[in-house]
Amino acid sequence: RRKIKKPKRSISKKEGEGEWLGDAEDNYEDEGYFDEVQFNFAVFEKRFANPLVVTAYTHLLSQYKANTVETNHQATKMLNMIAHKCKFLPMLFQMSIFRTFNVILSDTSLDGKSEYKEMVDFVRWVIRQYFKLAMASPCLFVELVAW
Repeated sequence: RRKIKKPKRSISKKEGEGEWLGDAEDNYEDEGYFDEVQFNFAVFEKRFANPLVVTAYTHLLSQYKANTVETNHQATKMLNMIAHKCKFLPMLFQMSIFRTFNVILSDTSLDGKSEYKEMVDFVRWVIRQYFKLAMASPCLFVELVAW
C-alpha cells in the first residue's frame, strides 16, 4: 500500500511581496488515497533464479567447511528453492557447480555428520536428476561443458 498525496491548492506569490500565501502544511490534503497492489510471492521467488544468485550461493557452498551450519543450510535452501519451487533445476547444470558438488561428495569426513546431511542429500539429488535427464537426452552432456 502506498499513500499518495494530492495538492489541495496551488501556492502563488503575492505580487510585490516576498512571502508565500498559505502555510506549507496546508499544501497537501491530510487524507490521501491508498493504491493496493497484490503481492505475488511466486514471482518474487523467481527473481532469485538468475545466474548471479546461483553463482554466489554455489561459491558459498564451495567454502562449506569454513561456513557455519546455518550458512550452509541457507545456501542449500536457496538453491533447493531455485531447483524445486521455481523449476529451474537445469540452471544448476554447470561444470563449475558440478566441480563444487564433486568436492562435497568426495569429502569422506562428511559421512555421518548430521550438520552436512541436508547439503549432501541436495547435491546427490541434483546429480541424480542430471543423469536421469542426460540419459533421455544425450545432448545435455554437451550443454554441461558449454555453460
